[in-house]
Amino acid sequence: MVWDKLDRKWSLFDLETDRTETTDLATANAKRVLRMTTSWFVWAEKCEFKISKLAGKPDLN
Repeated sequence: MVWDKLDRKWSLFDLETDRTETTDLATANAKRVLRMTTSWFVWAEKCEFKISKLAGKPDLN
């Protein structure tokens, strides 16, 4: 998954078949993106990871 700070959205790519990240699978896999972002935020909190205010805080959806 990739957070695009300009578009303010998560993108999801299959790196085995799309190494250049041209096909965003996030919309077609919304439940997976939600699970992955939730896990990411849990990890970030445990690590005390600071999300840059300039980049904006990612939405879960």
